[in-house]
This record gives sequence, C-alpha cells and structure tokens, in this order.
Amino acid sequence: MAHFLSALLLISSLSLIPFTSFAATIAVITRDDILPYRDFTERYQKAGKKSGHAIKIFSLGKDTSADITVRNLIRACAPSVLVSVGKSAAVFAAEQFAGHPRVCAMMPSPRDVADMVRSGALVVSMEIRAEKKLDILRAIMPQATKIGTVYDPAESGEAVRDLEIVAKQEGLSLRALAIASAKEAPEAVQAIIESSIDAFILLYDRTVLSPQTFDVLFAASFSHRVPVIGFSEKYVAMGALISLEAPVHELAYAAWDATERCITEPAACKGMIRLDTPGKIIINSTIAEKLGFSIPEALKKTATEVK
Repeated sequence: MAHFLSALLLISSLSLIPFTSFAATIAVITRDDILPYRDFTERYQKAGKKSGHAIKIFSLGKDTSADITVRNLIRACAPSVLVSVGKSAAVFAAEQFAGHPRVCAMMPSPRDVADMVRSGALVVSMEIRAEKKLDILRAIMPQATKIGTVYDPAESGEAVRDLEIVAKQEGLSLRALAIASAKEAPEAVQAIIESSIDAFILLYDRTVLSPQTFDVLFAASFSHRVPVIGFSEKYVAMGALISLEAPVHELAYAAWDATERCITEPAACKGMIRLDTPGKIIINSTIAEKLGFSIPEALKKTATEVK
C-alpha cells in the first residue's frame, strides 16, 4: 500500500508540470555589428523566452575566414532549426546546412527571398502588400489614376506583377519601365515621372537603388510634383513623401511562429510567409508641404513624421 501511495503522489505531482513535447535547440545566425539585426534578434529571443527551447546566437563577422569556426560551433550544438538574420547569414546557412530546417528573416530583396525559397527554406518576407501601399496613396490622392515605377525584371519582376494586379483592381493604371542595368535607371526614372503619372512607387530593386538614381528621382519628384511612395524610413528622409515598412517586432514574432512550425513539422519548413500588416507608416511633412499635399489627420495619427 505504501508503494502504491508513493506512486500515486508521484503521478499527481507530475500532472502539475506543464507538458512540452521536447526542448529543441535553435541556432540563430546573425551579424551583431548591424543594428537592425541586433534589434530583431533581441525581439526574437523575447518571443521565444517562455517556450522552453534553447536559443543560441552565433554571429558571423565581416571576415569570412571565421565562418568555419561558426559552422563547427553550430554543428556541435545540433540545432533542430537554423534561423538566419540577413542575406549573408541566409547564404551561409544554405551552403553549410543544406537540407536542414531553416527560417530566413530580414531580407528586403524579393530576389533574395525567392532564392532562399528555392533553396528549401521558410522565409519571412519584409515586403508590405501592394494593396496597403495603394490604400495610403488613395488616402492622400483620392483622384490618382496613374502610378509608375522602374524595375529590373530579375530583381523585382514578381513585385511588379503583384502591383499591376492590385492596381487594376483599384482602378489604377501602372506604367512600369523595365531596365537591364543600373546605368539605365536615372533616365528611365526621369521618363516615367515626365509621363504624367500621379505617383511613383519605389521598389526594393538593387539595380534601381543607387545615388545617381536618387538624385534624378527626388529632383524630378519635386519639379513635377509627383510624390514618391517608398518602403523604409531611409527614403522618406531622402525625399520620398511616404513609406511603409515592416516593423521589426512583427518580423521577429513571425519568425518565431515559423520556427515553431519547423520544430513541430520539419517537412513544412519551406516556402514564404507574408505579413498581413498595415506596416509602419512614415511621412515627410516637409515634402508634403513643398508638394502641396494635405495629409489626412487620421493618417497622421497612425504615422511617424520626419522633416
């Protein structure tokens, strides 16, 4: 009887312990010399703090000769999932741990996202949905009918196709000029803005994003009173009227959700996750004044203003 009572007490005490299937080890590969990556990593750790899983951080350096050391340290901890922060970490993980469950985050380039999806990873996209951008445009310019952009099909062709579909649904026409090299971008931007568009949509396209292009883009935007809709605060500070960017905390929590999916179902650890978020809205009030735009008060309340 005494043995029976002891066993019963043991079972009762075990029932009070929260059930977890197993404690996984998660390897986060990042660059700690890049501020947004540090912010993301801190928020990611916060998201997974109560999970019971072990989150280990591994930082790559500018000197790639240290990558072998990092690789060996990661292999030694035998992670269930690898989480890469930024492109260099994503490429490193794909090369050194091909076939391993991987989550990729903090990659703004649609081309890089597509490459990582093809490599078999689960990628959290930073791109704000096109309809959100056009909703903001409608709030500022309800009379707008024509939007324009310049792009390299190899870099952002899919983003332009999405934009074209959504623009048509919104009753807008899109004039998208394709280029093949960075040298073509300034002239193409000038031509598009001079073609009587109501707004220019700036995409994350490395062929287009250059100092020479920005000089032409923002000068033409001001002289022709064509606002630029960007994708990060950086470009609002440079002269865009407004930008929408994916908040880092939302990206971190989405990456944590993706990690849990990879732990519980490794076969589903592939593809792309797109945030359903209105994004962080940033407005340049000085540009709005110079271009003669009145920003609705409702929009101002939800936006960050820069001058």
